[in-house]
Amino acid sequence: MAIFTLLKMQPIKSLLKLLLERNKLKYMLFFHARTGSSTLKKILNTHPKICLYGEPFHNNRFINRENFKRQNKIPKHINTIDDLDIALKELSYKYNGIKQGIHNTNNKFCDHLLLNRNIKIIFLQRTNLLQMVISSLIAQKIQKWGGETKEWRKMVEQQKCEPFDIDFIQKRIQGINKRIQKYKQLLKDNNIDFYNLYYEDLYGPDVSEEKKLQIINEIFEFWGVGKLKKLKYIKQAKELLDPGKYKLNSEETYKHIPNILEIEKKLGSDETGWLFK
Repeated sequence: MAIFTLLKMQPIKSLLKLLLERNKLKYMLFFHARTGSSTLKKILNTHPKICLYGEPFHNNRFINRENFKRQNKIPKHINTIDDLDIALKELSYKYNGIKQGIHNTNNKFCDHLLLNRNIKIIFLQRTNLLQMVISSLIAQKIQKWGGETKEWRKMVEQQKCEPFDIDFIQKRIQGINKRIQKYKQLLKDNNIDFYNLYYEDLYGPDVSEEKKLQIINEIFEFWGVGKLKKLKYIKQAKELLDPGKYKLNSEETYKHIPNILEIEKKLGSDETGWLFK
């Protein structure tokens, strides 16, 4: 719509407010690895008012700069908070939110993003940290981090797997748990409201389709964009929530690890999760 047409339709103040809102990042999916974040991003992007960009600052680099018309304005490497703010501004011309991982960005940049009071945060975690770490190690082994269930499990079956280092797994669980608690405390100490979401809320074996859609709509209401209403968007969300298509690991994939029962015996617990219970 031409700018002069907009001027005729509404007062200058409301027009300026509208333009400012359009060029602002307002939503963030903050997550740790192996929590179904890629699938959740796709689900959230089914909403006509949501447009999330996935992990733009991996290893302090701006990923896929060529997708932006003003790529010359975006720093190749994010070295300072000023670099980060410039990159966020350029992102906002095309997107209104980002998917940001705990594990792939400088701590001070994560702090800066989380303390931005203009951004509403979904904090995605996993209660079963043992399954999360095993899933991460399997992904590293087959060099694949997402996709559909059948393809993933076929690749696992074809891969010869060596025993996993139990001490390493334990340290990894402790490390991610420490970082999750750190960021939760940071948000609480600064009175930042966030939606606390767990992988198991959406992908748990006993969660009904109705409950999953309820949670997705709660997220949309938290973000202030309203529930999914059109049947085509609801259908897309339901398909992405289907564990038969997008849940990658199972007891069968875990059994390809030679020392998996020893891992379960030494590290399985009610606090950080079990592989087979």
